[in-house]
Amino acid sequence: MTGINDAISGKHREVLTGWGRTSPSAAHVVPVTDEQDIASELAEPTQRGVIARGLGRSYGDSAQNAGGLVFDMTHYNAIDSFDSVAGVVDVQAGISIDELITHFLPLGWFVPVTPGTRSVTVGGAIAADIHGKNHHVAGSFGNHVRSMDVLFADGQVRTLSPTQTPDQFWATVGGMGLTGVILRARIALTAVESAHINVETVRANNLDELMSRQVELEETYPYCVAWIDCLSKGDRLGRGVITAGRFAQISELDGKRASDPLAYEPAKPIAAPSFAPSGLLNRWSVAAFNEAWFRKAPKHRVDESTLADAGPSCDQDVHASQFLPRLLSTCLEITGEGQAAYPLPNLVEYVSHEVASRTYSAHPGQPLCFDRQPEPCRAPQFRSSKPGHGDSQVGQAITPATARNMREHLGLKLGNCGRVGQRPRDAD
Repeated sequence: MTGINDAISGKHREVLTGWGRTSPSAAHVVPVTDEQDIASELAEPTQRGVIARGLGRSYGDSAQNAGGLVFDMTHYNAIDSFDSVAGVVDVQAGISIDELITHFLPLGWFVPVTPGTRSVTVGGAIAADIHGKNHHVAGSFGNHVRSMDVLFADGQVRTLSPTQTPDQFWATVGGMGLTGVILRARIALTAVESAHINVETVRANNLDELMSRQVELEETYPYCVAWIDCLSKGDRLGRGVITAGRFAQISELDGKRASDPLAYEPAKPIAAPSFAPSGLLNRWSVAAFNEAWFRKAPKHRVDESTLADAGPSCDQDVHASQFLPRLLSTCLEITGEGQAAYPLPNLVEYVSHEVASRTYSAHPGQPLCFDRQPEPCRAPQFRSSKPGHGDSQVGQAITPATARNMREHLGLKLGNCGRVGQRPRDAD
């Protein structure tokens, strides 16, 4: 009977990975279309437990559960209600940020926090407490969640909010799906006058110049991000390109844009080959790309682009992860305010084998699994030495003891990050 029930429910065995394509594992995937799909599976718990999964854009294995159950939430994606005056929307957890933007931007509302890809579900955005390029003013995604319905292991659905149930709420925000299955959420959107963004681009010749210019731009722009060439050396160490932007007001538009300021058509991703040869990314190819990317950027330019043109970089290629077959993870590092220009050169030199790095300024947050400070942050992306394994030095750096050694060696203040709980491990 189990096989018949599985066929009816759509339950199937599938090999899953994160966006970084490391550590693939097989799990029993259950497509979720309503709460009953989840409740029926939780009625007969397995030794390996369950985890919810969205669009699979996490770098690591946070949405994998080897040998266990994985709830595919992407079909549970309805918009339940919308308050057009307050800009508050009730949605099912499987709806994507792309779907929210496509639906609500023409109405004058934008998702308050968007990461490097629009292909993230609301449930995943809450579970990972994603950050965006406006982190220095808006904070992380959890700051804009008014409430959420979570299905706990006992089968009970509870409504969590930052005011009524703060402990459970903030344990779930950034909790990586370990407190329960997020079913629905109430999100406060941001009002905008147009679908156009005024963009300022600055090319910085070294790290000191980049950090000082970014601080200046953040005083004017709510969105700001810097790309750093981590292979540059000497007096060019930490050179990069800063991109800052803000939504344009109607008074700043002219012509066709002024007549229909909220017109929005998302950019279509580039159809790259679904397979990339191993070793395509190496020190020489990355160095060549970095040089071209740096030279391509203007020394200083202020212009206007549509939201689609200025969209998240990870969405420009539907098979982008194929070009990162040995990408390990993105690591968050925090340095003391007013000291960023001093330890950061050491960090850039330490991660000189990384693919890329983006910087932004942090905003104080509430989630229990992070000790956040309003200070400059970096999100370097490290390559793995072989599939499924990280660079030995980088891998060691995530343990408490070696993190302390790394801090003492580099003069860094590292943010304290820990999981609220642990996913069920193998029974054997």
